[in-house]
Amino acid sequence: MNSIFILYICVQALEHLVSFLNLHHLAVHGAKVPRGFGKYISSDVLSGMRDYTLARERVSLVASLMDAVVTILFIFGGILIWYTNWFSSLQWSFVIASTLFFLFIFYIETLFKIPFSLYSTFRVEQKYGFNRQTSGLWCMDLIKSLFLGTVLYAVLLSGAF
Repeated sequence: MNSIFILYICVQALEHLVSFLNLHHLAVHGAKVPRGFGKYISSDVLSGMRDYTLARERVSLVASLMDAVVTILFIFGGILIWYTNWFSSLQWSFVIASTLFFLFIFYIETLFKIPFSLYSTFRVEQKYGFNRQTSGLWCMDLIKSLFLGTVLYAVLLSGAF
């Protein structure tokens, strides 16, 4: 178990280091128009593209870090064992219990991603003029995606089990 934990930490650290280095490189060099492209794109437009990309990727990097922390707590912190034991104690049929086991994980993951999605949509996208979505439409999209995800997961998981 310890070697898997260390391997997971190393992989996550490497992935986040590469993302951080990419963001740093973009921040330093992202506004320089490559040779031969000067007549196609201005440095002002390229600067705006860089700033937008940096803002989006920073939110994505923080979300990814939080996802890694939650995964570590869930798998290596004992929550998975408790969660599995709780489902086992319900004594439902294997197919129903297994399907609901993964559906609840899907719901919890969606719940954790909501703040990052809200910030990305209503702060970052709005700041750069890309957001045309209202909060009501955002909520409806969330509900629709949860419904479709539930139906698809339920069908695929119950078929697999």
